[in-house]
Amino acid sequence: MSAIRRLLAFYQLQAELLWKWRPGRLALLRHALVSLVVGFVALYLTIALIPGLSAANLRTIALAVVAMAVINALIRPVILAVFASISVIAVIVATIVMQILVFYLVEWILPDFSIRGVLSALVGSFVFAAFNSLFSAILNVGGGESFYGVLVAQLARRRPDRDLVKYASASVVRWRSRG
Repeated sequence: MSAIRRLLAFYQLQAELLWKWRPGRLALLRHALVSLVVGFVALYLTIALIPGLSAANLRTIALAVVAMAVINALIRPVILAVFASISVIAVIVATIVMQILVFYLVEWILPDFSIRGVLSALVGSFVFAAFNSLFSAILNVGGGESFYGVLVAQLARRRPDRDLVKYASASVVRWRSRG
């Protein structure tokens, strides 16, 4: 199967899951709202800590979080489709480069969001990811019957020959059993 077909199948699977989501659309909306708040706090703290990153106001931070989420939702599957067959290191490097580019795309989209230098974007993306992961774990944003947990399980059922998908699916099952 070509990379484009896999990518289209991935987007189709996400749309199907969203449409048929068992906990309901209200649960997805709640999850999205909590994710937005977590991202907002994470970006606010990142901007406060990293010289070279700035936002004119709280509205800009909120819009930046939404823009980052949309860009990541559209681009991350492409990176996985292109680089997963090469190596895990290629995926990691591509993801780091992508996160820096996401910061610059947000700066381009939102004139009140600014970055002074690649180092600020690099460090800012790591700090933002760390805060976002920490707060998501504390609030159990991805826990239980999460959309992404079900997505990984669906991918594992559809593509059982993929070691990465099997590993990710097993990780989700182990993680769920701890909670």
